[in-house]
Amino acid sequence: CGAIECWKLQLGKKPYTIRRLTTKQIKSKYRTLARLVHPDKNKDGRAEEAFTALEKSAAVLTNEEERREYDRIERKRARQKREEKMRLVSNVVHLIQTNVLLVIRLAKKIMGPFATPILLLGSLMI
Repeated sequence: CGAIECWKLQLGKKPYTIRRLTTKQIKSKYRTLARLVHPDKNKDGRAEEAFTALEKSAAVLTNEEERREYDRIERKRARQKREEKMRLVSNVVHLIQTNVLLVIRLAKKIMGPFATPILLLGSLMI
């Protein structure tokens, strides 16, 4: 688990919400969460791992240079996600169009000269 991803999980917020937090707010939230996951306070076997991830995350988000890099990476990741969704939607639309054309061709073959009026009436009923 990378430091940035762990911070998002610990805060329970989405990346765009984290970017709006001030350094002071991040430090405050860090102290609150550090008390919860500190290995001396939390006897869970994964507490040390969680505390280390929390420390790394806070270090990244409170350092202005690293924070800018984090924001750049998150914007790029969000853009790639949007583009992937658009590709998927485009593929689905293409598949639907292809299948509709196949159904129309099949209907025309089966119904012969009556296909056009029947298909028009069918489309009006939908």
